[in-house]
Amino acid sequence: MFFKSFFIQTLLNKESMQSEGYSFLTDGQFKNFINSNPYFCTIIAGLSSNFKREDERMSYIASISAMVGDNLFWNNLRPVVLLAALFAVLLNAWYVLPILFVIYNALTFYLRFFGFSYGVKKSTSLNLLYKERLFTLSLKLLQNLKHLISGAVCAYFILNIYKYLQNSLLHVIITCFLLILIIAMKRKALPFVLLVLTIIYFIGVFK
Repeated sequence: MFFKSFFIQTLLNKESMQSEGYSFLTDGQFKNFINSNPYFCTIIAGLSSNFKREDERMSYIASISAMVGDNLFWNNLRPVVLLAALFAVLLNAWYVLPILFVIYNALTFYLRFFGFSYGVKKSTSLNLLYKERLFTLSLKLLQNLKHLISGAVCAYFILNIYKYLQNSLLHVIITCFLLILIIAMKRKALPFVLLVLTIIYFIGVFK
């Protein structure tokens, strides 16, 4: 099941979403329509092992797992690793990249390997991962790390950009533009701010 879990997304389709993938994962035991986070697939397989085939609770569990998994991996863990890797490259600390690679995959491999037994254990109470104290603390830590590293990357770009731009008027224009962008877009502004700073930085480098 651990090895099969790496291929669950290859069977994703618009008609049945991940249903065929879960059927493959559980050797035809899973018959529910489902769409969830792929890293939680073995947990859901473990939960479903003690349910009847068409149990309505599976759609409820899948939707919660999708929300929790997307928040954990796509919204926090992946941005933290990506931003940390970017910062490491900017500082020429290339040795950090394999460490980040190992950390990310160790967490996902752990879930894939132990997820089924965890799901079986929780199938009676449905007291899932999102209620575990370790999970909530980890999520909060990742959220804080994301903001911290994002700020560090922005600060690095701004400091280096100002070295290349000697005209004080340009400083004012760029700063005002970024402030307007942040105020207008709020939390969604970060990727655009980083993009603008990156473009200006490389224009300055190759000037």
